[in-house]
Amino acid sequence: MQGIAVGPEGARPAFVQKLFEGVRVLVYGLRPLTEPEFDAHLAEAAAMAPSVRAVMVVLVDDLGGLRPSWRAKLARKGLLQVPTAVISDSIRVRGMLTPINWLGGNVRPFATHEFAQAFDFLDMPDASRPFLVEQITGMLAEVGVSRPLHKVDSNRTIGATLQAIKRAVIHRVTTMRKKGRPHHSP
Repeated sequence: MQGIAVGPEGARPAFVQKLFEGVRVLVYGLRPLTEPEFDAHLAEAAAMAPSVRAVMVVLVDDLGGLRPSWRAKLARKGLLQVPTAVISDSIRVRGMLTPINWLGGNVRPFATHEFAQAFDFLDMPDASRPFLVEQITGMLAEVGVSRPLHKVDSNRTIGATLQAIKRAVIHRVTTMRKKGRPHHSP
């Protein structure tokens, strides 16, 4: 496990970032990032990148989102290409992810009650999910958040299975279109 917690002297950090089983987990706290904090996050994320197969970002509050210049820096470092689940209850934040995908990202938004779907998107083994939830809960405490995560059911429900099938079909159709293969609509 690696991690960073950055904050002014005596203040809670704005974020905590750690690596668990190939998943870089980033928890943003209760205050916006400063430029030096973002740069620290970027440097550590780049150092972790060779070991990262997926990313989970947990946003506690809508703190103004990711500045366009920051999104561009992430894209230039190639940090947006691995599957990234962004957990936020802010519709505005979730809507801001579209431009990231335009930059070549593979980012999907999820509400806090959709952790199971986010884990499915990141292809997290069922056995690892409770551990990750426990770690995220600890990271939330590090940034000053005491409220618990929504309970995560590690067992797939019929709804989650149907969503996974839908995502697989959409991915397949998109891939076929990019390769110029003919596709048929019902």
